[in-house]
Amino acid sequence: MRAVDRPVVVQGYGRTAATAQISESDNDPEARERGLMERARFGRQAELARISSFLDAVPAGPEALILGGEAGIGKSALWLDTLEQARSRSYRALSSRPTESEAKLSFAALGDLLDGVVDEALDALPSPQRSALEVALLRAEADAAPPDRRTLSSAFHGALMALAKAGPLVLAIDDAQWLDLPSARVLEFAIRRLHDVPIGILITARVVDSDPLLLGLDRALPGERIERLLVGPITREATRDLLHSELSTRLPRSVLLQIHGTAAGNPFLALELGRALLRRGIDRELGSSLPVPSTLIDLVGDRLSGLSDPVRQVLLVTAAASQPTASLVAQAIGGTDAGHDIAAALDDGVIEESAGRIRPAHPLLATVQYSVSSGHERREAHRRLSAVVVDQEERARHLALAAERPDEGVAAELEAASLQASGRGAPDAAAELADLARELTPADHAEARIHRTIHAGQFAFEAGELGKAATCLEEAVAATSAGPLRAEALLFLARVRYHSHDARSALALAEQALEEVGEDEQLKPHIQLELAAAAEAVGDRARARAHAREAVALAEAEGDDASLAEALTLVGFHDFLAGEGDALSAMSRALELEGAAMSLRPLRSPTFRQACVAMWMDELDAARSTFVDLAKRCREGGDEGSLAVILFMLAQVECSAGNWSDAGAYADESCEITAWTGHLPYRAVALSAKALVEARLGRAESARATAAEGLELAERSGLVQATQFNLAALGFLELSLDNPKETNEILWPFAEGVLAAGVSEPGVLRFMPDEIEALIAIGEVETARSILEPFASQAERLGRTWALATSERGRGLLHASIGELPDALAAFDRALEHHPMLGEPFELGRTLLAQGQAFRRVKKWRLARESLGRSLGIFERLGAALWADKATTEMARIGGRSPGPDDLSPTEQEVAELVGNGLTNREVAHALFLSVSTVEANLRRIYRKLGVRSRTELSRRLSER
Repeated sequence: MRAVDRPVVVQGYGRTAATAQISESDNDPEARERGLMERARFGRQAELARISSFLDAVPAGPEALILGGEAGIGKSALWLDTLEQARSRSYRALSSRPTESEAKLSFAALGDLLDGVVDEALDALPSPQRSALEVALLRAEADAAPPDRRTLSSAFHGALMALAKAGPLVLAIDDAQWLDLPSARVLEFAIRRLHDVPIGILITARVVDSDPLLLGLDRALPGERIERLLVGPITREATRDLLHSELSTRLPRSVLLQIHGTAAGNPFLALELGRALLRRGIDRELGSSLPVPSTLIDLVGDRLSGLSDPVRQVLLVTAAASQPTASLVAQAIGGTDAGHDIAAALDDGVIEESAGRIRPAHPLLATVQYSVSSGHERREAHRRLSAVVVDQEERARHLALAAERPDEGVAAELEAASLQASGRGAPDAAAELADLARELTPADHAEARIHRTIHAGQFAFEAGELGKAATCLEEAVAATSAGPLRAEALLFLARVRYHSHDARSALALAEQALEEVGEDEQLKPHIQLELAAAAEAVGDRARARAHAREAVALAEAEGDDASLAEALTLVGFHDFLAGEGDALSAMSRALELEGAAMSLRPLRSPTFRQACVAMWMDELDAARSTFVDLAKRCREGGDEGSLAVILFMLAQVECSAGNWSDAGAYADESCEITAWTGHLPYRAVALSAKALVEARLGRAESARATAAEGLELAERSGLVQATQFNLAALGFLELSLDNPKETNEILWPFAEGVLAAGVSEPGVLRFMPDEIEALIAIGEVETARSILEPFASQAERLGRTWALATSERGRGLLHASIGELPDALAAFDRALEHHPMLGEPFELGRTLLAQGQAFRRVKKWRLARESLGRSLGIFERLGAALWADKATTEMARIGGRSPGPDDLSPTEQEVAELVGNGLTNREVAHALFLSVSTVEANLRRIYRKLGVRSRTELSRRLSER
């Protein structure tokens, strides 16, 4: 019965307004939701208690609740009830209820979730993220370059963080299986980063134990933070109460029992059975079975068959539309009675209205209506919708679904929509639209089909769908004769192979592309750059360098600044590796271009390569600063692949600087990221950093296992540099364990290969001092000399402090091994002159250890004890357990009694010696890699132990030793 009758006008675009009498209560979305929530509570006390527990845990979040169960069991009703409970607790709720028809519409769910809060969220974001999110939500036009998907994902994550600052937040998605893929990827990215944030994730799905869970929840959250609630059948009493409440009639007990038994406790099925009985006028005692269909699909079909044709038309258009509103459905249906038809559908309970949107009262109503409609009826619905929707992507999809055969006009619309989707940062949708365009291209438009196939492959590659990308591009290559078009397909296929860990195949494909490119001058620099990248990956640096030089010339001729910057970077980088003195001029020019005109991905940017060069030139502070800035940029942009590599580089910097705790943290984070992304080459590199830190700390078994895993992944991925980094860590470990033979077996082939590849920059050859020391230890003195002298010569020519210090140490070890101890000590003195400018404490400790051993052999006990004590102090501070053992063993071999106080620690002895020699506290701190306050604390203990009260007394006391 109608409580209040009032006219409702459904506006049409240039059409006559349709007017209908609609019940105030029937058309009150909030009232219907309240009714649905009341229905949800019938027999659901246990489920409601678990929902309450979930909401209790959200403030200490993140926490997830998955409501699962069969169709009609009441998941959505409980989902709504959970949202109402959350709001009653003053939690903020962001919600989306995607439908099957929305699953193809880019960022539909993202728009729903941010509806009403988008301005607040945007205000909290840095400019790149704000722009990316505005473009994705169609609030702004894209610039020349589309928003990067990683930046967009970081923007949504940032928005969640900002919104959660005000208090607990619930992110709620009903029927999560219908999320559009671009939104799902963004959500997965954000959820994985909800560390200790008061956010609850509430989703409904058919199953609660899918593998993997929807949105990657099982990988994002620990198991104890994921609540799986399988919504089961309701009781007979709950079925009775539900039917009485919803149908406003009391059915006989035997009928109720039969309904409950047939429905098996499914509330939606029970209601449909009850409605079917009432439609047939059956309210008396029944026989052994119900005289109505017993399956849910058949029941829904039976209910739909009783509807009027106009109501079924409304339901079909609603089912076909991605984001239906009353106005949109009315326009699509057309005519003056459209509003009356929509009102009738609302009255019949097959659609409902909420927040300005129309949706089927239950997804099955739409699914069944769409499936029982004829092909012509479905195509006509999509044709009508294509004429009234505004969104370009949605219009193109409707045109595709309305098409009976290939149609160039439709294919062109789909192609344009794919470009728009790409421009919004939705390569997944762009790839699908391009693929649809390809399928609907008529046979007599062969070249257009090939272009669209290439686009489909390119967009699939950008979406990370490497298999699909390869399939499309291989089809394009096979369908095209030699020429620029096939060269383009070959180039993209080479990129796919490169990122599929097959650099050799990428190299061959890029070579073929270069052969076939013809006169396409715009494409040539890109092919040369791809050749340079693939050649570098397989370890052919000379070839990489040559291709980079070709790319420079071609990019300059075309005025392609982005390609020119990248090419100049590679030229400068490879010139640097070759030990050429003017290598940095090309890099400087690349940096100017980068700053003036473009934003390259971090790993391909001049800034990244410059930071690598700074690290190898011993400018650790500069390298650290740049890498930290790049890491921040990666985090803001969501570029996890680049971030993993930059964290690896930071681990290298901190390992050299003696900050091993920081180095380990960077290495661990890099390993964590690459384990998630599954990028084998980057994981192999990350593992090498972790292995090196573990080896420095003396954790032999862990270091060996980590390096072995890294080597195995490097072999599978074909990335030569990853193999080299892991071999270097493993070789250092064996040297630390006093296994020089094993060290040489690992490092000698590595040394031969690197030198043969033309790498002459000594700063890059961090493994070389270890190999030199191992060769000397196993008696291969001349072999050691053969690699030591060129290494030292390059260090002197280029002024590389680390290489100068370590090459002089190598010379000292070599002289000592053949009994030339005075020459050895002179070499160690020269090495120690370089160390204060270096800032690498572990290398200083190794040099002092070698010097102490030489002093012991010439029986200069005091000097030996001083050098060994200083080295022991450094190793102990760093936590270099294996090397501290070496220093301790050497000290134990010194005969006689120590002339100094027995209770001075090695660090205190070092501080005392330097202060006694006239250094200030700040100078001592710099020399020993300590803070000034630590030096002061050591000095106080020294004064107390030695019974002195001033630096002068300390100096006098030490001179008496």
